[in-house]
Amino acid sequence: MNHFDLWSEVKLYAALFVTWLAGASGQVALAGAAGGLVRWWLSERRKIIAGLGAVVTGAIFAKYFAPLTLSILERTVGPLGEGAFATAAFAAGLGGMSIAKIIIAAIEGASLKIHKGGDDENS
Repeated sequence: MNHFDLWSEVKLYAALFVTWLAGASGQVALAGAAGGLVRWWLSERRKIIAGLGAVVTGAIFAKYFAPLTLSILERTVGPLGEGAFATAAFAAGLGGMSIAKIIIAAIEGASLKIHKGGDDENS
């Protein structure tokens, strides 16, 4: 691959990324990433690696938890109007790290309970 081909590939992938970012999925990921960034900015210890983790986690949680977050927000606050899904994506991104910790703690607790229950039966 010569220099010209590499530059063409870079431009192609950059254009694809910008197109994705302008679409619905990209907007949700961007809103979640912004929520993660705000979460990191509000933390007392602002390490760059933690900020990158918060941004990525926020984008991931926005993708998968925005519908649930929207439902919770609309039940709590009421109809949000235009931009409601983006608001929910931002909120999901903002809470992404906390939600992840809650999910992990629940799984570990259930695993520990199952494991201890298995030991009692064998004793």
